[in-house]
Amino acid sequence: MLLLSILFSLFLPAAGNLPVGDGAAPEEFLKGTDCYSTYSPSREGNEGKTLVFGNRKALILWHESGVVVAVEEAGGSRRNVLFMNGKLTMPSRTGYSYPKIGYSTSGESRDNEYLLGAHDFTGDGDAELVLAVRSKDAIGIFILQETASGWKPLGEIVSKGKGLGGARIFRQAVTLKNAATGVLYTWTWHGESFDFLASDHADDPRKLF
Repeated sequence: MLLLSILFSLFLPAAGNLPVGDGAAPEEFLKGTDCYSTYSPSREGNEGKTLVFGNRKALILWHESGVVVAVEEAGGSRRNVLFMNGKLTMPSRTGYSYPKIGYSTSGESRDNEYLLGAHDFTGDGDAELVLAVRSKDAIGIFILQETASGWKPLGEIVSKGKGLGGARIFRQAVTLKNAATGVLYTWTWHGESFDFLASDHADDPRKLF
């Protein structure tokens, strides 16, 4: 509760004056979202960035030793921290653990790059929140949806040490590419979950980290 109070009472008033999505910002390392806002602690310091999507406002900022992502409903009726300490604050949908990105026991690298975006993967007219983070050797893309019981991940796309990049959203799919080999890795929403398939016919995303 104290963290939420700090985030929204101190940082949101200042951050709320920022544009809905800073489309001219550098390093749009995930393309294809309906709108987006980028943030890097080394480039922009500790001050927050925001993204307004639908009737919600998402906030990203540096707090103590790492980045925190939170979301506020219209009118401030409900506030939730979704990401901190290098990982989501909710249980994984995939059922397996994946590495933190740019984060160690001493805290998070300030060189990490973040992108908050919105995109309707499910086709219900209500865009999901897309949280992407990139470090020197890893990338993570998390697709988050609000439900009656709170926020949950619809998709968790993580790769570390494989040189993947070129992240792109097209309709209901997210694609990463290995520039050295040309192999494409694609996660596609099919009604209930994201299905994974690679152009080299690999079918286990755990091999990407």
